[in-house]
Amino acid sequence: MNIRPITKVPYITIHEDDAKRVNGMTLYRITSSKTRDGGAPDIGRHVYAAKSVYIGGGCVIGDLCVLGEKVELGKGCKLGDWCSLERGCKLGDWCVLGSGCRLGHDCILGNNTNLRHGTNLYQTDAVTAEVMARHMLGLGTDE
Repeated sequence: MNIRPITKVPYITIHEDDAKRVNGMTLYRITSSKTRDGGAPDIGRHVYAAKSVYIGGGCVIGDLCVLGEKVELGKGCKLGDWCSLERGCKLGDWCVLGSGCRLGHDCILGNNTNLRHGTNLYQTDAVTAEVMARHMLGLGTDE
């Protein structure tokens, strides 16, 4: 994947003055400025992320999302509003998460995976490429 840490992505602003401590992590509010070429990620309102998050080109992140430490989003990923990705989650290119999806720590989604709204994946679940999961699905164990 051709991805970069948010600290090095052009057009992303990390608001150091708006930080929150959650489960031992420091999360910062992030925003993006729009560009004519569409190269910047599109980041919604009140999105919080750790500085160790990596984002691919062309990503769209909905309002009120939280991205934990070492989360990686491949190019072209789309996250609906209210998504939560815990530390170590990795999304392949062109993944789509509907609103309210929650991924526990270290979950992996292959390229072109589509999770409908309200889907929960628990710790260390892996989903292969090109899978579409119906809404309100829960996989793994919630330990």
